Amino acid sequence: MLTTEYSATQEEHCCQHGVKLHCQQQQFLLETLATSVLNDLAISGRATVREGDDLNLTCSVDSFPPTVIGWSKSTKQAEHQSHNLTKVHGRHEICHQDTSTIFLFSITNVTAKDAGLYICTAKYPNYTLREEINVTVKYVRKPQISGLNQKPSVMIPPLTEGQLVTLTCTAPGLCSGSPPNITWMWRGKGENDSFIKGNITALKTENLTAFTQRHVSTLTFNSSADHHNTKITCKVSFTGNITTEETVTLNVTYSPNNVVAKTSHQVVKEGDYVTLTCSANGRPDVTFSWFKNGKQIQEGRLNFTSIKESASGSYFCKAQNKHGTNQSNTLQITVLCEYFLTYINHFFMIFLCIVNIIVACIKYDIRK
Repeated sequence: MLTTEYSATQEEHCCQHGVKLHCQQQQFLLETLATSVLNDLAISGRATVREGDDLNLTCSVDSFPPTVIGWSKSTKQAEHQSHNLTKVHGRHEICHQDTSTIFLFSITNVTAKDAGLYICTAKYPNYTLREEINVTVKYVRKPQISGLNQKPSVMIPPLTEGQLVTLTCTAPGLCSGSPPNITWMWRGKGENDSFIKGNITALKTENLTAFTQRHVSTLTFNSSADHHNTKITCKVSFTGNITTEETVTLNVTYSPNNVVAKTSHQVVKEGDYVTLTCSANGRPDVTFSWFKNGKQIQEGRLNFTSIKESASGSYFCKAQNKHGTNQSNTLQITVLCEYFLTYINHFFMIFLCIVNIIVACIKYDIRK
């Protein structure tokens, strides 16, 4: 299509050729200003988008010299145009390609308000091309959370004392939108719920599809024997004061601790029945070994049905499992022989007789 522009005034005549402007006053002249070639304007892109998707439209035209392309909407909004990347109202972008012959228009995170008639115009002096596209936004039903029956999924790896472990809590459902608030709490034996301190938590969102997401929280800490049988709760809070939670019990494996050796009496006489016991905490279960004067003598419980004087000595036990070994306190066992006891009894009787004689003499002197 060819267009010709003329200009005439009573005072002067101005013509534009290239980039120079020539003016001649006090005469009427007619001169061709410019000739432009404009082919049909074309808009490409999806006219129907889903709520939350991105809208991408392309407006293109072949023109010489280059023309000015602009985008506008029929809602009396100002026309936006730019030869550089431009952001309008935060979500709109307009940029050009191929020396202004192609203009891209995009809107991120489309909402229902973005539906309507969009207009692309190509302007040149005294001539304008116009193309329209009606954009439809499909409503996406948002998931309604009510009466939530699903619980979060808590994954616990094997726990061993002294190792850094990470627990994983996955929120129920695969909803997009605002991420839920995930809180970790724990409760030891006989204690109230409390927030875990001195540990590391992290929340991440995994995009499974364009409309589904998985929300995962992790709890990382150094496991210890004190954590065994501790109850851990993962609480997930959604918008609308909807909450759900899952509680699990920690099972920590650890080496023996609190190893204690006991006996009813440490001084006994020959022939007595004596039992030495050893106790300890550990997981998995521990086994016990008894030592006398530093040498291993027996495993398990140590019993003397009729103890002899030769059993006197220092005793301790060791508790062990696959995670380690720990030693108990030392018991000093003294066994008195029968001859010694008889001698003691005789000596004690003689001592009592002497004491009685002395007391009687003192009383006699007092009477005199």
